Amino acid sequence: MKVGTRVKVKGLVKAAQHNGKVGKVVKSAASADGRVGIQLSDGKQIAIKKENIEIVSEVQSATSDIPTQRELKRDNSLLNEFDGSPDPNTLALYYHFADRAFDAYNAQEMIQQIIRYYKHNLQLKLVCARKIRSNEYYLLCLQHDEHTKNTLCELAFNCGRSFAGRCCVLLIPLFDTFSANSMY
Repeated sequence: MKVGTRVKVKGLVKAAQHNGKVGKVVKSAASADGRVGIQLSDGKQIAIKKENIEIVSEVQSATSDIPTQRELKRDNSLLNEFDGSPDPNTLALYYHFADRAFDAYNAQEMIQQIIRYYKHNLQLKLVCARKIRSNEYYLLCLQHDEHTKNTLCELAFNCGRSFAGRCCVLLIPLFDTFSANSMY
């Protein structure tokens, strides 16, 4: 295989996270096991067997590096509904990416979800103060270690912030209104 050839990775088992990624050949199969050096579009270099490589036409490779376009729309009605809710089950608002829907957590669910995020390599990267009418909130912004797993966050967009990753809006409880015990 010629150096510079555009390829797509397929059929990997131990490094399945690279399947579907596009790259270019940087080293022909010179090793005894016939592995080819590939530089992926994210800059990472890997050595894989020829049977795990598919040659990609120039038209395919040009479009495969471009993410599909997604239109974000502001929906202030959702934030207004969340704002000032006396319901203890609405301590935190989040966007569930898999379901493409918004939902709310109570305090215990919020703690459990943050632990799940950490177990899946999502780390807290940014905390932004936000205000809805006269109430104060925090926008918690989390990102995955692999930048390809971070998409534009619908909730951050609705809160007037551009962020790639996952977010939740956390109500700052007023301790004269809520007891400290109600948080746990």
